[in-house]
Amino acid sequence: MTKRLAIANRKGGVGKSTLSFHIAHYAAERGIKTLVIDFDSQGNLSSSLAGRTRLKNLEEEVTISDDLFETDGLEIKPLECRENLHLIPSQINDNYLASRETEKPSITAPRHNLNRISDLYDLILIDCPPGVGSLMVAGLTAAENVIIPVKVSGHALEGTISINDLVGELRKKGHTQLKISGILVNMFNSRVRSHKDAISTLREKAGNLVLNTVIANRGPIDDAINTDEPVWSMRSGAAAVASKEIQAAIKEIFERIALEH
Repeated sequence: MTKRLAIANRKGGVGKSTLSFHIAHYAAERGIKTLVIDFDSQGNLSSSLAGRTRLKNLEEEVTISDDLFETDGLEIKPLECRENLHLIPSQINDNYLASRETEKPSITAPRHNLNRISDLYDLILIDCPPGVGSLMVAGLTAAENVIIPVKVSGHALEGTISINDLVGELRKKGHTQLKISGILVNMFNSRVRSHKDAISTLREKAGNLVLNTVIANRGPIDDAINTDEPVWSMRSGAAAVASKEIQAAIKEIFERIALEH
């Protein structure tokens, strides 16, 4: 059964695309047939997965994420990035996709379009943009599970509350399968008192939703996505530690959504 996973947070700069990038590579390397949907109009995830040059010179028949809002017989042709990893990209600084935030597109169209090809994949991974606009709602509507990465701060709860409220609204409207499967703490420094206090508060308020795994070694992970390779491909001591953290987080996420790996 295909798992549909959205990575979402109202706030930007919390590591959504970086997490999506590493989940995609981790899954593909283990033979999990993965389709990534990039709903962020900046196109950063698409650029890292497909390569900036290739993204700028897409074949005309390749489906981009803006196309998923079409309601009349869309023929979907994803971009193949590597074995077991396909992508429906956002183009770099895609103004057409960005305009969906101010228009009133068919929020359910992406889900219906993806239903036609979902059986081809084990995992459909949706990278949502920040905010709570139409693109975020469409991404969540196309998903069944949500992971919320958070940057540890005094305001760590704000993004999770917004997503929780939005998930609740969508469930009331009939999308009863949608649920928050976990909250991943990013950018944690155990030597900073405010970080300790923030994660304590988060665990107190969100309970078991907070993943046991915490990402502390962010530097190598960010460096990895800038080279278009997962952090476990890098050769350094810091990268090795970061690799263990991000892979442990991904394993825990897959366990929570019942995806065999």
